[in-house]
Amino acid sequence: MESITVGVACSDQDILRRVTCYLSTRHFPAFRELDVEVDRGIVTVSGVLPSYYEKQVALNTCQRVAGVIELVDDILVEEQ
Repeated sequence: MESITVGVACSDQDILRRVTCYLSTRHFPAFRELDVEVDRGIVTVSGVLPSYYEKQVALNTCQRVAGVIELVDDILVEEQ
């Protein structure tokens, strides 16, 4: 599990809405299957993605959302 700290205070519901919306607008259909939880600005993203590249893009996408204080990476990459 990896943790990344960022900043800016917002409500958890607002952060959750923005993170899931931002992920769904990316050109990776697997992002829509990721689970996102927010607790006091700490965003946990979990699920399975087909490549490390997609995992990195998903994490970078989440980091860009205002209000994310910390990002917890629980994303697994499919073994191929």
